[in-house]
Amino acid sequence: MTRSAKNRMAISDERVDEINRDLKNILDSKDDGQPDMMQIHRAAKVITCISNGISSLSDIADYCQLSKSTVHRLLKALEKSRFIIYNMFNRQYLIGELITDIAARPETYHDYLKICAGKEMEELAAVTEETVMLSVMVGLRQVRVLSIPSKHDLRVVEGSRKAAYVFAGAGSQILLAQLKDDELKAALKHHKMEKFTSTTIVDRESLLARIHKIRAQGYAVTSGERMAGAMCVAVPVRNYVLPASLLIVGPESRMKDKIEGFVDLSLTVADRISFNLVDIFKPGV
Repeated sequence: MTRSAKNRMAISDERVDEINRDLKNILDSKDDGQPDMMQIHRAAKVITCISNGISSLSDIADYCQLSKSTVHRLLKALEKSRFIIYNMFNRQYLIGELITDIAARPETYHDYLKICAGKEMEELAAVTEETVMLSVMVGLRQVRVLSIPSKHDLRVVEGSRKAAYVFAGAGSQILLAQLKDDELKAALKHHKMEKFTSTTIVDRESLLARIHKIRAQGYAVTSGERMAGAMCVAVPVRNYVLPASLLIVGPESRMKDKIEGFVDLSLTVADRISFNLVDIFKPGV
């Protein structure tokens, strides 16, 4: 039987503590004596706060232990440079399009993810003989980072777009399942549900129920939701800065009798990639 993975989607307490320690180290470190370095360091503090949900001028000033006037100048400079965006309706700051644009370029930003996943994915592709893919979610875009095509003449291949606003299929749904509840509801509320095939879920309540089920079991399996006759197994990859997913895709005629084994293999390989993402950045490594 497929092993239970009920808590795979949740960030561990240890990971939460690690994130908090990293933020504290940035905020507590000493400013360099050079004026330019000091401003860069302060700007890094501000961006780190915003990325962790500390997003009002007053809260940022308190957390960074800077005056409001200093923080206001930094925020204006970061906004002008497209590092951040100001929401005038709730007076909160958000990560800007420059950072998300960089994050959406798999050929430049996700190199270390590819390093951590490449060998593991090659082994998975060799065993399953199907196409193996790695994707991340940037905003509401599913971004393809790495793909190893099946060697079979009959195989499922991805489209030419490296990034797409798509909620259909296991790969997209495993990414959505990693969002917080409020982020997920906002995403489903504002996104147009596109019907690709007769089995594509376009009802928001049905999709929400599917995502809750995916969270509970720790993996997703879909058939024909994005392409008729195609099947997909997807599992989460943890310990990355963005939601990430590992996928096996192929013709339903070849995959349907192997799904249970493919799920177990995918979970095992995703665990190894997740471990690599932590292990490769250990001090002294």
